[in-house]
Amino acid sequence: LIAAVCTKIRDPLRTYLLIVMDSTAAIQVSILLSFVIAILLARGLFKSVDITLLKRLIVGTLVGAPFGILAFQYSDITTLKIFAIVAVLFMIVSALGVFQAKERRGSPGTAVEGLVGVVSGIMNTVLAMPGPVVAAFMSTEGHSKEKTRATTLVLFLVSYPISYGFQYFSVGPSSEANDLSLALLIPTILGVVSGAFISKFISERAFRIIIISVLIATAIGLVTSL
Repeated sequence: LIAAVCTKIRDPLRTYLLIVMDSTAAIQVSILLSFVIAILLARGLFKSVDITLLKRLIVGTLVGAPFGILAFQYSDITTLKIFAIVAVLFMIVSALGVFQAKERRGSPGTAVEGLVGVVSGIMNTVLAMPGPVVAAFMSTEGHSKEKTRATTLVLFLVSYPISYGFQYFSVGPSSEANDLSLALLIPTILGVVSGAFISKFISERAFRIIIISVLIATAIGLVTSL
């Protein structure tokens, strides 16, 4: 519920599950719940999506997904937590505005955008975290926050089914993950609704402080759980 309330920083959901469940099944839970969150948040954002970039990211995601699932198959829970720590540190740097460009740059080209998609695809199947690298890339290129949010959320609608498909056929479905996902479905929906409501009354500066605080706490939790 707490993770879902933080709808602007969805990725701590994965790390909380890794800490609490202490199992690789946490990735399948996060895929299923994150897909639900993406469906709820993506409504009305399609008009703001960068369609050209989205297409290249989707192709890259498809290319990167097999490499990600191979990494997942040969990783234990400790290795996944280490990957998650690196990802969270990356998100902290991103939240501090290090990657934020002041002006929109020209298109970096199909190859670069496709490569971002490949990395996103790898992160998608390893940790169910396709978003950080895409958000950081779009911020670096000077895209507006609205376009960045819309493009990443719509990408999630494609990425998570791809990730779950690879998980299903390569690793196999987890009954533990399915049962927990069902149990957490209502709290997740309530968290998304609550987060959308609360965010209207919090300034951008205050929300940034909350984001960084949550990410730091998440990193500490991961380190202490190793």
